[in-house]
Amino acid sequence: MDEMATLKQVLTQGPFAALFVWLLWSTKREAREREKEGKERKEREIKSC
Repeated sequence: MDEMATLKQVLTQGPFAALFVWLLWSTKREAREREKEGKERKEREIKSC
């Protein structure tokens, strides 16, 4: 009976867990790209001065 409850919990939470992981990964990737662009922009401004 306990195995069935565990299986039911995994099946109901699985899609939400997958969505959470995807959102976390996507957000971190975007932040990394934004930070890289900011550093490049800052370096260009320093060189132009």
